[in-house]
Amino acid sequence: MSDAYVEDLLARKVTHEVHTSVRRSFRGCRRRWNWIFQDNLYPPTTAKPLEFGVAFHVAMEVLFCPTTWRFNHMVLGALAEKAFVETCEKQRQEYLANKDLYVLEDDEQHDYDERIALGRGMIRYFVEKQLPAIQREFVPTHVEVSFDVPLYGDDGKILLCKCKSCRVAFAKAGGGRWKGNPVVFSGRVDLIVHDMAGYYWVWDWKSAASLVSDIEMYLELDDQVVGYVYALRRGLGLNIRGFIYHEQRKAFPEPPEQNKFVRLGRKYSISKQQATDYDTYSEYVAEHDKEAFEVGLYDEFLDFLRNEGIIFYRRFKIYKSDFELEQYEKNLVAETLDMIDPNVRIYPTPGRFSCGGCAYKEPCLSMNAGQDYEYTLQTMFVQQEPYYRRNLPLSTERGSLSAD
Repeated sequence: MSDAYVEDLLARKVTHEVHTSVRRSFRGCRRRWNWIFQDNLYPPTTAKPLEFGVAFHVAMEVLFCPTTWRFNHMVLGALAEKAFVETCEKQRQEYLANKDLYVLEDDEQHDYDERIALGRGMIRYFVEKQLPAIQREFVPTHVEVSFDVPLYGDDGKILLCKCKSCRVAFAKAGGGRWKGNPVVFSGRVDLIVHDMAGYYWVWDWKSAASLVSDIEMYLELDDQVVGYVYALRRGLGLNIRGFIYHEQRKAFPEPPEQNKFVRLGRKYSISKQQATDYDTYSEYVAEHDKEAFEVGLYDEFLDFLRNEGIIFYRRFKIYKSDFELEQYEKNLVAETLDMIDPNVRIYPTPGRFSCGGCAYKEPCLSMNAGQDYEYTLQTMFVQQEPYYRRNLPLSTERGSLSAD
């Protein structure tokens, strides 16, 4: 096979894309994987007045823009806040248009307003308490980076796929003598930065309602982490040292709640459920309940905040060696060969936790019972282009999104 054939298809992006979420779906349940990535059947999504994670990511993109990185951090914060609010308003307008409404319902408006306030508070907290130190340690070089890394077999030749989706894509691109579409490992990363030692890092941020305690061990094992590092070393040729995972709680430190009545000499609550931290709480009570603060009535609670209080953000560095990347590449190619095999075996993988929220549970049960599962698929799902070509996250569970 001539290299010109492969190079032409790569240049025109007529390829078979392998994404991390596609691999996870394949490992999780081949029946669901087949319906999503072979038949392109997706659950219809309902627009929301505010997709918080999307809007927050837009704000982070503004903060980490390479051309404005040396601006004063408060100026960057104002630009990020503006971008967040504008994105939220755009989402609201799109939701109203889709629903043919003029205004949000009262409960939706209340939720929208609360989440606007939450996002602005999180951005301000990040800018004031974290960004100056990050600016001293890192410099962003790339934002929202896409990659397509060709995959090769043991014979040194690029893998080719002849699935029905690839055949259709080739025909749409102009047709001709078809030998298969080149297989590429594809994806997109939030950010690439370099440190003061000259090393590059893949940076990924997540906002979450709570921070998982064992996340560091999970990150060491996560194939998305090593996949990003592998792809960018191969695709961009950068000296990627590893992966930085920044997790931000969907909250920010606020002043303490005031008691309805003075309790044990204190005007302000010492509830451990409050979204506050040591600095915010101590500064506020020192000013607004000075006498109680000075005689030590808040000391025990302040010790709790200092030693055990809410963690509002965490950041981890995950290093990846050349050996780990070599092993990852072997596993990636082996798994890809299984996925593109025309005789791939399709079967379900039932599980107590994996099936409970699965959007494909009903057609799966119908198929198991020998019923008309195809009718269920046709009525419950929509045939669409793959999610990554529509620039959307993958939704395989009701109400949940999976990162690529």
